Formats: sequence, structure tokens, C-alpha cells
Amino acid sequence: MRLPGAVKGILALSLTLSVVQAALAEQAWQVTGKAWEATEEKNWDEVVKLAERSEREWGAQAKKTNDGLSSYPKGEAAKQYANLNELATITMLKGDALVKKGDKDGALAAYYKLVSDYEYGQCWDNKGWWWQPATAARDKITQLQTGKKTPEPAGGEQAWQVTGKAWKAIGEENWDEVVKLAERSEREWGALARHMNDGLRSYPEGDAAKQYANLNELATITMLKGDALLKKGDNRGALAAYRKLISDYQYGQCWDPEGWWWGPASAAKDKIHQLDPSSEQEITIKTAPLKASLKLPGKKGICLTMRDPAKGEKGTWEEHLPRTKAVKPYWNYTWGSQLAPVQPSNVEFVPMAWGAWSNEGLKKDLEKYVVPQIKAGRVKRFLGYNEPDKREQANMSFQNALKYWPILEKLGVPLCSPACANPEGVDDDTVQGVTGTWMRDFMREADKRGYRVDYTGVHWYGGTGATSFKEKLVRIYNKYGKRPLLITEFAPADWGAKTLAQNSHSPEAVLNFMKDILPWMERQDWIAGYAWFSFGQNEPQGTSSALFDRKGNLTACGRYYASITTKNPEGDQSIEPDR
Repeated sequence: MRLPGAVKGILALSLTLSVVQAALAEQAWQVTGKAWEATEEKNWDEVVKLAERSEREWGAQAKKTNDGLSSYPKGEAAKQYANLNELATITMLKGDALVKKGDKDGALAAYYKLVSDYEYGQCWDNKGWWWQPATAARDKITQLQTGKKTPEPAGGEQAWQVTGKAWKAIGEENWDEVVKLAERSEREWGALARHMNDGLRSYPEGDAAKQYANLNELATITMLKGDALLKKGDNRGALAAYRKLISDYQYGQCWDPEGWWWGPASAAKDKIHQLDPSSEQEITIKTAPLKASLKLPGKKGICLTMRDPAKGEKGTWEEHLPRTKAVKPYWNYTWGSQLAPVQPSNVEFVPMAWGAWSNEGLKKDLEKYVVPQIKAGRVKRFLGYNEPDKREQANMSFQNALKYWPILEKLGVPLCSPACANPEGVDDDTVQGVTGTWMRDFMREADKRGYRVDYTGVHWYGGTGATSFKEKLVRIYNKYGKRPLLITEFAPADWGAKTLAQNSHSPEAVLNFMKDILPWMERQDWIAGYAWFSFGQNEPQGTSSALFDRKGNLTACGRYYASITTKNPEGDQSIEPDR
């Protein structure tokens, strides 16, 4: 079909205009640049206008991008999210402009939109670092709702930048600079951080912790101040810093680059105990003694494989039977359901369903290896799945774990819950980098269905701070219906260590940890039992926690572990570290 000449002309003009419009079309970053200029000129109406334009043109796309993220992109990767970054930034500018205009409600709406729709957007500073507008927005929300204003930071720096300088000064052993930076942070952000802390009753979990940026920074830098004063020999000043951290910034947390949170206040309690042992109050829970059916022959156990030497696998009973006997446990387990023919008669074997992937497979395994031992009176309790929340271990969904649980209930003996890598459902330095709420989901649904779970299983691999270990166990006990705990794997570990020399926990520190923790657990009626996990001395992450040396002989930690008995819960406190 031929078009009339006039129509051809109109189409040509239309195409020309489209090309021109495309050429003139601004990008999101250009609109944000104009908003920055308007902010400098204090043209608040123009800032709001530009932000609303960005929202119309790129808001939906930015929100979709944000919804696909679960954490802040790091380093150069952040540049891949250009529109999200621009929307986060310009929405922050809009909120600030509305504050300047006196429109508190409008500003709050802008900040809330930033947090809900563009949380993972970041802003690139020309000095070469990223900052998160959503974090700043949360502070602004707190200020508007409470009336507490944050002082303008000197030099335009944020609290996290000052903390970064303090970390650098720690690395350079410039203790005076650390103290100076900590005191600056206290002047500028201390009041707001204390207000945040006063509004909390427990540690924020997961991403929620990011909402308390200033509190987290003050807790961290106050810890660094105490450590710096300790290095300077000022024990009194260090104690004051640690006590201030506990009283004012207790629920502040520090984000580790490996992806977990740790609580400086817990570390501060350990430091206070070291500096002033008389100040520590016993962390304990008063409960009735365990029921006879739940009581093991003694609390101390050991976890070592007992594989058949004929199968040619590592971890055989030829290697581990002497080690099992050496630490004198009252009970043991091997991560399996089969009782080894060389099992010591004076040690109770506790079988485990390491994982489960079919009803028939699980039933067959139990009927062959476990039920006969229960009938013979040799097996009196059973352990649930091994770290099902960890990809390298049982790697099961909590729904599947629940599906198979009634099969375990039919054994008719006390059952221990699955023992998760992350038993508390929080992101801290004890969970091997495993995140998520597997354990909480399982226990909640098990209770809802009326399933029988007699013990709460716990795995723990943290630092050598005894107080933080005790407090974590108390939280877990209270969280899951106050069931007695079975700590089936625990030992100090440094998951960031790649070589033996990089492990930050000395054998002496681990031995001191044991001398505090083991007698304490022996005194707690709500702790049914515990089993130390003995790393090999050649394993960087846990070399200092080894119970055995490379020749299979007991280390100092191993000798102390062996000395703990029901009749002598303190063990041999005179044992010295290996030299």
C-alpha cells in the first residue's frame, strides 16, 4: 500500500522527533546530579520535584532490582545496580529537603519508602567508598520520631568511617589514636546510640541489625578503646570502657566481612572477668534435676568416628578406640547408627540418624542397627540429624526433617533434636557462616504438631570467651521450650584461618576456656551432656582445640578433658599448656 505524501512527511517528522528526544533523554544519574545541585542551592522544592520525576521514570525498575537482592553488593559489583543506587540516593535527598521545608510527615514517608523499596541501593563518594542511604534513613526516622537530633559530624564523616580509622589504628598499634577516635565517636553519636540501645531487649537478628548503624559503631569502637587502653597498661581505663559498652551499647553488633555478626558486649564481659575475676556473676539457671530417663551416665562425651578398618576408610576404630578410651567419656557417638563391635562396655553409645532421604531407607537402617540394640538395653537415646542447615552436611529442609520425625519417635527412646550449625537462627561468629532460621522453623513446627523432642541439640564453634558461650546456651535453652541441652559438638574455632599460624586462639586460651566452661556445664542441671569436637593439630581452623597431637597422644587440652569426672567436676586445674 502506498502512503500519501503528507502522511510520509508526518511520519518522517515523528521519527526525527523521536531520535531527538532519545538523544536528549536524561539518565537517572543526571537527575540525581541536578538534585545534588539543588540541595547545594537550598532549592528544596526543586529537589522534591526531581525525586518525584525519578520515581515515575525509574522507581518500578529500581524496586524490582532491590527485591532481587538479599544483601548489599560489595565493591565494584555495586556499580551494576545504577538505577537502584540513584533512586536510593535521590529519595534520601527528598527526605532531607522535606525536613528542611518543615514537612515532617512527608520526610518520614520518603525515608520509609527508601528503606522498603531501595534498601540495597548505595551511593558512591568521590573519595572511593560506598555508603548506604537506607542506613542513614533509619537514623533520620529515629531522630524524627524521638526528637533526638544527631550532631553534624565533623568533617562530614559518618560513624562507620571513624570506626574504620580506629581499626586501622589498632593494626598500626597506635593506641592513643584509637582512644582519641573512640572519644570523638562518643561525643558525636553516643547519645543517639544509647537511645537506640534503650529501646531494645535483645539483639536484632539478620538484616534487622543494619537498622542500628550508630549503635553498632559505638559498641565496636568502645570495644576497641578498651583493648587499646589494655595494651597501654591502663587496666582501670580499660575496665571503664568495657563497662560503658555493656551499660550503654549492649545490643550493638559488629559485622564481620565473612558474613556474620558478633556482640562486642559479650566480648567485653569476658575481658572484665579477666581483669577483675571477682566481678563476674555466675550465669546459671535454677532447674530441677533431670528426669532419670534423660540422664546420661555422666555429662562428658566424645565424638569420634568408628569405621570398619576392612573398608579402607579414614577414622577407623583402630585409630579412634584408643583415643576414645583416653579421654574417659561416659558416652560417645560416631555420626552413625551402627554400634561398633569394639565399643567400650563402660561407655554408652548414642546412635544418630545423620540424615534421611526416604521413609524406607530410614526404617531399614533403624530396624537393622538400632532397634535390636534398644531391645538389648544397649541403646537408651537417639540423636537427630547432623547440621541439616549446612550444604556440606545433612542438607535437608526442615519440612523433610519433620516428615521423617515420626519414624524416630517410634523408637520409644528419648530423642535429641537436629543439631544445627546455626542453632539460634542468628548471624554471629559461631555458626560457620551458615545463615537462616532452620532450627527455629523446625522446633516451632514440631511443637505445633505435638512431636516429641526431648533434648535440644547444639553445635558451637566460637572464640575463647567463656561468658559469650554461656550466654548463648542460656538463650538457646530458653528459646526452645526449656528442653535440656545436648551440646554434641563444640570447640573454639577460627574459620578465617588458612594456615596454622593464622589461628587467633592460642592453646593456652583454649585451655583456660575449658577450665572455665567444663566445670560450669557440670553444675548446670539443664545441660544433659556435652561432647568436645577434637580438630586435628594440622587443621588451621581448630589446631589449638585439638585433644590429640599428631602421634595420637593427649595434648594439654586433652589431658584436662580427661580429668573431668562426675565426682571431680573441676578436673585437674593444675594442668599447664604444652610448651
